[in-house]
Amino acid sequence: MKKIIHTLNLAAMLLLAGMMIACGKEDDIDMSNIDFSNIENLYAQPLSVIQKAVQGKWKVYSAFSDGIIYNVTYPENMFIEFENDHYNISSATEYQSFYFIWKKLAIENWRDPIYGYTTYVMWGGDIINNWYFERIKNDTLSMCAHSAPIGYSVVRIK
Repeated sequence: MKKIIHTLNLAAMLLLAGMMIACGKEDDIDMSNIDFSNIENLYAQPLSVIQKAVQGKWKVYSAFSDGIIYNVTYPENMFIEFENDHYNISSATEYQSFYFIWKKLAIENWRDPIYGYTTYVMWGGDIINNWYFERIKNDTLSMCAHSAPIGYSVVRIK
């Protein structure tokens, strides 16, 4: 009986150790090998890669929407700066900060090519301040609202 209990305890400890190793894998990514100016499937990356890829200052150069329910406009020379727990939007006439937490959610916008895919979303609480990131190509970031057909293309400011 003692041998069975000892074997079960050993199996449980091995299982727990395996789970701890598996959970730590996302944080063990070698970021030095990643080209952060070109990530085609940013939405499929671990959270640590997404956070590092989007952090910094970006200039908005285009916006898109469905044109029916949402009509997206933005001031000329509008900038977005992503920090650890918030982002700032600034232009010549406004400055706003929005705080968020990261949530892993399915994409709900059926018009998006990655509809139904699960990715990390900067969750700010309302329909327009919940962003996910599709890709970066030549330092141009494509970002979309989680629950609405709204998006921006922004260029990294170096």
